[in-house]
Amino acid sequence: MHNRRYEAFLLILTICIFGLTKTIAITSDTWQSPRHDNQNSGYSISTVPYTNQTVWINEGIKSITPIIADGKVYCTGGRFTGLTALDLNNGSVLWKNMLGSFAVPTVVDGIIYAGTLGGEVWAINSNTGDIIWKYSIFGYGEPLSTPKVANERVFFNNRDGWLFCVNATNAETLWKYETRLAEVSGLAIADGRVFTMYSALNETDGTQLWDIWENGDKPSSIHYTYHTPTVSDGKVILSIDSSIQAVDEFNGSLIWRFDTVNDPSDVAVAYGRVFVTADNFLYCLDEDDGKEIWRYGKAEFNWLSSIPSVADEKVIVPTLENLICIDANNADFLWSYFTISSQSLPAIVEDKVLFSSPDGMVAIGGQKSEVTSDFTFIIGISVIIASIVILVIILNHQKRKS
Repeated sequence: MHNRRYEAFLLILTICIFGLTKTIAITSDTWQSPRHDNQNSGYSISTVPYTNQTVWINEGIKSITPIIADGKVYCTGGRFTGLTALDLNNGSVLWKNMLGSFAVPTVVDGIIYAGTLGGEVWAINSNTGDIIWKYSIFGYGEPLSTPKVANERVFFNNRDGWLFCVNATNAETLWKYETRLAEVSGLAIADGRVFTMYSALNETDGTQLWDIWENGDKPSSIHYTYHTPTVSDGKVILSIDSSIQAVDEFNGSLIWRFDTVNDPSDVAVAYGRVFVTADNFLYCLDEDDGKEIWRYGKAEFNWLSSIPSVADEKVIVPTLENLICIDANNADFLWSYFTISSQSLPAIVEDKVLFSSPDGMVAIGGQKSEVTSDFTFIIGISVIIASIVILVIILNHQKRKS
């Protein structure tokens, strides 16, 4: 009988610890790159604020898009600006690095990786802003897209249409590949592969696995694109000309195509759906077949080809003058935030939506859910402590009887 009680309390204790671990994990999500992760999903496990209330504004900071990790917001404003770290809770400046001009960085395991207009990629300590190493691209144009980091390797494009892979520890060159894609065309990393907008490479040695250029030939001149691939469930989802195309991750063959009138945005993928803006609409497509599920559009929002972010079954997307929140299931309008020309990609972390505006770096929401999360955390700790106390009492009782 006593053994059964002992086993029952051990089970309760295990469940409580697991639940508390999940609670901590949910409230500690990061937004490590402009599209959240190496697959460019644009999806966060964090909750989304249910109102548009401002938490803080740092008026002195402008950023292309905020990167968030370990309670810090990393901001770079693009050309001729440095890198600034803000406190996620209140927006105060923690440190600045003014040693160069940065593209949007990525943050992995406490290290920031960013390209500069001087033709270098830097690795920077995220706590102090100190430089760990610099990698110079001798004789090549500067890297303008966000680096990707996986398996102790750093991958990045440059203006001249080359893809570089270097060792994340010591910046040793591992391989390079001529993509013929220029400007800020981004990369995706998944399943040991590196994906460009038109090809897949072996992550280890840069060997080309497939290429969707006609007849397998790359164009003779550099192709300029500002789009970035998204990888999800065996598919690579691409914004190509006036269409969204899903191709097979392993061989590049076309799975489905959704045509638009104008150039669509990059996509966000969550809940088996693809979210994209085009033609003054926010579209929701079925990820399996590309069929339209719903569309949302209002003339007063003055749509751009703005890239959505998704969390908590809600879609956050900037328009010309507003940041808007839409229900991901039925396209119901939830709230908007008037910001004037918000072209920053919104990042969603810890019940906050962060984005850059002409007013500076803005954080909205975050009140109710933080209280709820704190309450859940306290309850979880209390249950664990109570379980341990009861378990000790049972063991002492058993010991006295024996």
